[in-house]
Amino acid sequence: MGRLLLRVMAVRPQLRCVMNVKYDEVVGRAVSKAGLTMRKVGPQREADEREIVELVSSALRESPVDVVAHLGGVNLEPIAYVFGSDPIEVAGKVNAIAQEYAKLISLAELNRKSSV
Repeated sequence: MGRLLLRVMAVRPQLRCVMNVKYDEVVGRAVSKAGLTMRKVGPQREADEREIVELVSSALRESPVDVVAHLGGVNLEPIAYVFGSDPIEVAGKVNAIAQEYAKLISLAELNRKSSV
């Protein structure tokens, strides 16, 4: 995470904090419902840390977004990197994503129960 943040700060100096969370399609929908912007990179068959750092920083170079999702690869879990200027901003974004995620999961559970 340290290498990633240093590389990102070279591209977008205002982004000085990052938190990673698991990524799946529900998280992707929650990011959107929370009013945040996201860019996806990958998946990759195989990737090392340097490649991931370059992919994520390149995504931020191309357009400013709140979240960059790396879609994983062989032995590599999908991860969403949530960026902000400080820990409070990042925590707020992650909290907004978590709230929307919980709503989406609850709705899916209700739909599943009603179709049984």
